[in-house]
Amino acid sequence: TTLRCTRRMPLTRSGWKGYERSAGRRVGAPRIPVTGRQGPGGDPGDLAIEGFYTEVRDQKRPRPVRWMREVWEEARLHKRKPLLIFKGPAPHLSPLVLLRWADFAEVYNRGRSDRGPGPDAASPGRALPDTAPGAGS
Repeated sequence: TTLRCTRRMPLTRSGWKGYERSAGRRVGAPRIPVTGRQGPGGDPGDLAIEGFYTEVRDQKRPRPVRWMREVWEEARLHKRKPLLIFKGPAPHLSPLVLLRWADFAEVYNRGRSDRGPGPDAASPGRALPDTAPGAGS
């Protein structure tokens, strides 16, 4: 599945929700439908990624630090790690992921210990999305 990103946010609500679904498909995470719950601890996030409270945001007026504070507050209430996914300023820079350094280090080190010695996940036959042989740079 290819996640196509443009400089503009989809003009319809269903278009944006489709973008959230596309982002989730790349990591096997379903979109969480909004049930109208609001207030501290009421929002379940946008994607069901195990261990993370995940929000998907538009880059039209990027405010990553402000967004991360909001995501962190909700994540803390849900006892999960905050994860922010947002559209970058250009298709080749999108989507962007914002993760606290300590959380990144934990995920990275867990991945290294789970994988063990040998070729990494990007070796031939297990190419990462958008890096398959013949894909543009």
